[in-house]
Amino acid sequence: MVTPGSCRDSNAHITTDKYLQTSNLQIFAAGEVLATPGLVYVAAKEGRRSAGNSFADVPVPLTHDNVPEIIFTHPQIAKVGITEDTAVERGFKVSTTSLYIADTPYGLANNDTKGIIKLIKNADSEELLSGEIMTKDAGNMIQTLTIAIQAHTRAGDIINTYFPYLTAVEGIKLGAIIFEKNVHTLSCCG
Repeated sequence: MVTPGSCRDSNAHITTDKYLQTSNLQIFAAGEVLATPGLVYVAAKEGRRSAGNSFADVPVPLTHDNVPEIIFTHPQIAKVGITEDTAVERGFKVSTTSLYIADTPYGLANNDTKGIIKLIKNADSEELLSGEIMTKDAGNMIQTLTIAIQAHTRAGDIINTYFPYLTAVEGIKLGAIIFEKNVHTLSCCG
């Protein structure tokens, strides 16, 4: 598709602003023509947002900071949020934690101790910025972090939320607890 007057990047992707508007102010773009995550849900959201913004008096920006990504290997690898480097570039003071799956009740109970959970938070606001998970259930676990990051959840909110014992997702809570204390000293469940 040729878009007259629209700028392109070095890979021939159409460039847009945060409202998905191209350099030709009458054209909005979405989907595979952009250098955004190549996922069907991303393209669908971009399509809805660009269509809405093309008719809006006040356009709504779209960020791709909170797109969950999964690599279906064994173990699975999943991530959501901005990278630690990006957070620092944006001026955040960051704090990170890492929890080996071997240190979770779920990993021990299922004799599947391969993997790790890494969380990154804004050290000033305590807000979670991102998470990376590598374990056989990473694809299922990442949605919990996606919702938490989208809702600007603080690490303390995760700590104070009930998580079911002996589940993979409990590792997210334990990862958040590490921001405050050593999980090896817990009697049970945080």
